Amino acid sequence: MDNKKNIIRLSAVIIICLSCLIRVPAIAMIIAIPFWIVEKRKSRKKQENIEIAPQSILEGFKKAGWLILLPVVSGVTAVLLSKLIMPDFYIHVLERTKPILVFDKLPVLIIQLLILAFAEEVVFRGFLQAQMSTRIKPAYAIAVTSFFFSIAHYSSGAINIVLYDLFFIFVDSILYGIIFERTKSVYACWSSHFLANAVGVGIVLFLV
Repeated sequence: MDNKKNIIRLSAVIIICLSCLIRVPAIAMIIAIPFWIVEKRKSRKKQENIEIAPQSILEGFKKAGWLILLPVVSGVTAVLLSKLIMPDFYIHVLERTKPILVFDKLPVLIIQLLILAFAEEVVFRGFLQAQMSTRIKPAYAIAVTSFFFSIAHYSSGAINIVLYDLFFIFVDSILYGIIFERTKSVYACWSSHFLANAVGVGIVLFLV
């Protein structure tokens, strides 16, 4: 039975990685989120590793500390630095996010950012990184997960702008991975991810 479960999980990991490579992240969400929900239900039955969102976020802040805010700093740096060395970067970001975000309605935008950040953290930290960490060293799991996280966010454009964008996406993912490794909490990563996205979008929309 354990071998069968391991094969199923490994198959899910492979499919999720492939879905990132072919840039169809919806497949990853369809597979990973149900897996994560099932694991959480099993944990509740065993009274182990139970995550309650507000409590988990607070515990995450205690365990990860300033790491929670580092992706915000990274995002602000990416946008402000681009004004000096790559002025068209913010246009690239808008083009990448326009298909999935509504920018002219603030309440809807906030809800979208919350949902997207949560879904991505479940897929990439709650499932992919967690599964990889059972097979390889956590540091390698974080790096590999971050590679696929970056590929899933790829958007075509000028090569220098694309590489600049992917570099900061990769850095942010490494930070989310470290937060997850320290806290074992998707909710802590979610709060960090949402804050980074919200501040980044705010700067692009209102300050650039």
